[in-house]
Amino acid sequence: MNTNIDFTDPDGPGIQPSVILNFLIKRCNEIIQSENPKVPAVLQALGLSALASDKELCEKYRKIISYSSDTKEDVFRSSIDIFQSALEHDLDRRSSQNPPLAEEGPEMGEKFCRHVMMRAIREGRQMLEEGDFRFVQVFVLLGWIGLQCDPARLAEFEATCHSFADDPEKILTRGRDVLKDAIFRRGTKSQSCVINPISN
Repeated sequence: MNTNIDFTDPDGPGIQPSVILNFLIKRCNEIIQSENPKVPAVLQALGLSALASDKELCEKYRKIISYSSDTKEDVFRSSIDIFQSALEHDLDRRSSQNPPLAEEGPEMGEKFCRHVMMRAIREGRQMLEEGDFRFVQVFVLLGWIGLQCDPARLAEFEATCHSFADDPEKILTRGRDVLKDAIFRRGTKSQSCVINPISN
């Protein structure tokens, strides 16, 4: 299995919207069954990113997660319906033909980066525990975003992903180690960074 991760785009590792959408459908179905169903803000942002080439669905999803008065379960089910509709619309092809324009995001510092890295670590752990490596690209994308404030660790993370392109399990194990090093043993003072919305 080759993860086909491309780091040449300055907006982040190349990943098709369908991969993110299928990942979010899986996570939403799991979270519905939990005691405190709530989608982390980082995953909501991934949803908006994956839907970016379909303005109607993107705006519909934004309203659901921002202003909906429905129950949490209804919000999850509505979100899943939107993701499934997006898959039927073939957003992979539409994104490649008409890539959404990236709007410059707000200045983000270490707190934001740590938040994203922690989510990447959690997602990587769950993938390892389940032995399910279909969405390792999502882990890589989150790790890449979280490490924007640490160029040295980012380079190490990218090198790790390249070295184990044919072994997603090692990408997860070694990649999580790099992220943990960045969070718990940061050797240099972090700097502010600007994170653009995820684009495809």
